[in-house]
Amino acid sequence: TSVIDTSKGVAEAKRVAEGWHLLIERCLVHGTVSYQGEFATLHLDFAPAPWLLGDDAFATAYNKAYERVYPGALAQLGVPTHALADEQTWRAWLHT
Repeated sequence: TSVIDTSKGVAEAKRVAEGWHLLIERCLVHGTVSYQGEFATLHLDFAPAPWLLGDDAFATAYNKAYERVYPGALAQLGVPTHALADEQTWRAWLHT
């Protein structure tokens, strides 16, 4: 699976790949990342919340909606409630 818009350049590709590594480290997705030059490909095995692979705005919107329908489900995956507030808190939590 590849969800990097390579037209946005190498910096964006690196940022997305870093996010994939963070999601894997936090066990929010299961898979590996491989590289071909500067560009990464995610080899996805399992994603209990696949919307997390989107950008921060997309992930935040889906996280909020999911939390309304299934309260506490994301917390069971290890996502603290405060990380669902907005893009900035999501990004800050993911990158800490």
